[in-house]
Amino acid sequence: MPRLGANRSAGVRAAIFGLALAASATVTQSADARDWPRTAGWDVFEYADDCAIHLEYEGKGSTELSLFLEMNGDALLVVGNEKWSIEKGEKTDLIFGVNGRVYSDGVAVGVSDKYANKKSFATKFGPEFLRDFAASPNLVILKGDVLVDRLSLGGSGAAIAAAKQCLAKVRADIAAADAEKRRYADIADDPFAKPSGEPGPAGVPIKGGPKGNPGSWFTDDDYPADAKRAGAQGSVSLLLSVDTAGKVVGCRVTASSGNASLDDATCRLAQRRGRFTVQKDAEGNAQPYSYSLPGIHWSIKGE
Repeated sequence: MPRLGANRSAGVRAAIFGLALAASATVTQSADARDWPRTAGWDVFEYADDCAIHLEYEGKGSTELSLFLEMNGDALLVVGNEKWSIEKGEKTDLIFGVNGRVYSDGVAVGVSDKYANKKSFATKFGPEFLRDFAASPNLVILKGDVLVDRLSLGGSGAAIAAAKQCLAKVRADIAAADAEKRRYADIADDPFAKPSGEPGPAGVPIKGGPKGNPGSWFTDDDYPADAKRAGAQGSVSLLLSVDTAGKVVGCRVTASSGNASLDDATCRLAQRRGRFTVQKDAEGNAQPYSYSLPGIHWSIKGE
């Protein structure tokens, strides 16, 4: 039987933990999210950059299950139960049986208070798990020899098909928003901002920031070839270090796309093309500073 970890890159494996710990934020729907009809007994939800199916079960601890379909084809499984004691950030190895296959390298990370009083775990899987989940009548979860839960997946195929339609809409929205940003990329945010090195009013500090639109630092031509071949897509958030001359001298990924090549390319391009104003204190002394750059989204055209 296949092992989940056998085909997962180190970058994606490391991203499991950041994604799981951020899952509470992930489930907040955007104000303009579309309502999707209940499908084959499953709820379908739309979020800012993914879609999910959700089902509640009767039985011991009233288990709840959510499966998030992500832009890059991966899936994030979140399961909660009011009787469980797994704590936020706690890691444990679980075994997942679905569609006659065993995924025995499923690292679960605790997500506290995911569903009201239910303690939950989150585990990230590749596209093969999603296909098995859609085709399977049930899901069995084990912790060693201990049965964690046995859950019916009746109707999951139809629910996932609906979630994929949802994801296509979300992807189209993101592409349209990116195109709109590019339309105005050459227009300055504030054409009257003081250039770097020009003194401001005496005794007034000057706050640093990017010159122009940071979205113009990244183009479709910059898409890493290996990431494109793998069909990898996703958003990257950065924390940039800016020196006293307004130059980017450091970059740290604060939210991963789940693909190491996309993360590395985003940092590399931000350092190469990023232009910032000099930040000064009230005495006019240049100061180094940090700048958070959220949500640089990579998507493959036509998908």
